[in-house]
Amino acid sequence: MSTAYGIVKQSGGSIDLTSEPGVGTTVRVCLPMASKDADPHSERPRSHGPPRALRGTVLLVEDEDAVRLVAKRSLDHVGLTVLTASGPGEALLLHEQHPDEIDLLLSDVVMPTMSGIELARRLVARQPTLRVLLMTGHVDEERLGDGLASSRFEVMRKPFTPNDLRERVREALSGPKPRS
Repeated sequence: MSTAYGIVKQSGGSIDLTSEPGVGTTVRVCLPMASKDADPHSERPRSHGPPRALRGTVLLVEDEDAVRLVAKRSLDHVGLTVLTASGPGEALLLHEQHPDEIDLLLSDVVMPTMSGIELARRLVARQPTLRVLLMTGHVDEERLGDGLASSRFEVMRKPFTPNDLRERVREALSGPKPRS
């Protein structure tokens, strides 16, 4: 839902969601009307040009399937190797299987079994040069605990577009490696 919200907002639209027990959920998406002169068969002009290729391996940890799939596709599109995990336990195992191959941890902050902050701390303890980019839809950082404000980890707010994600990952990968 956060991905859909980001795309709709970027297009100048809005989403209205109502849900009633026993009745169901209604999602109403409102988008701006296209001009009468618009050719529906023409290709939309790209405002940013084609994405530039990147190199590296990203460990993507996201418990929401749709967000994980969109993020993986977005990063695959620019040539990154993306290892995906639906939760922290799976991420810890993947990191053990690929020691020192992972350049960036891209993790949701709020997950059921362990926070992304705690996961990042554990992985950085194993691999001190690991870069970390955390994703969160929570505006109130106090709900996330003191770990986020006092960490060296970068934070990306949800919702975001695929282009936003690629740019933040590009920035994270091109910055200096943390010291071991």
